[in-house]
Amino acid sequence: MQGSTPVDCEVLNVIQGAGIWPDCEDKTQLLQAINTLISGGGSGGGNQDQFLHMRHIANDGVGGGVAVAGSRQTRTLNSNMLNTIPGSMFDPVANTFSLPAGRYIVDGWQTFAYVAKARIYLESTEGDAVSLIGGAAVYHNESLYASSCIPLGSQVITLSQPTTFEFRYRVALGGDATNQGYPMSFGEQEVYADLVVRKLA
Repeated sequence: MQGSTPVDCEVLNVIQGAGIWPDCEDKTQLLQAINTLISGGGSGGGNQDQFLHMRHIANDGVGGGVAVAGSRQTRTLNSNMLNTIPGSMFDPVANTFSLPAGRYIVDGWQTFAYVAKARIYLESTEGDAVSLIGGAAVYHNESLYASSCIPLGSQVITLSQPTTFEFRYRVALGGDATNQGYPMSFGEQEVYADLVVRKLA
């Protein structure tokens, strides 16, 4: 299941992170998820306060950037929102992050515009071999006219050694300054990608 806006994706991240399957008919799921995570249940476990949260943020009215079509590319992650995982590192210049050995749950989303179709990934570049395939979107008119987000989906990884990752994407069309997100121009920061890592053990 994917959200149609960044806010929808953020809500889905919370619901799925609590181990609840999204149900459009149940309007109490966000509250259930919050209560589950606060009480230490769900997938949060005893390490629910150990997070690494990163985003791709731009100034108001600035597009997300040109996408390169045809192969998997590195997604911009330029802002460290929170890091309470001991031994983890975030490099906003290289758009990479590193995690020590352990068990984690990861979730996130990316926005796209004018790309015809897109899929997102989380893949390691050093350490353990990890390749997570996320959600995808296909648009019959070959255009994502307005910015739309694609979720990675809650996925669990177990690392035996320190491992470095990149958030990646693949699109069918590129070359436009808004490929990685169409600006809303609401007088606030633009958010074009979001990735949250929570340590389980």
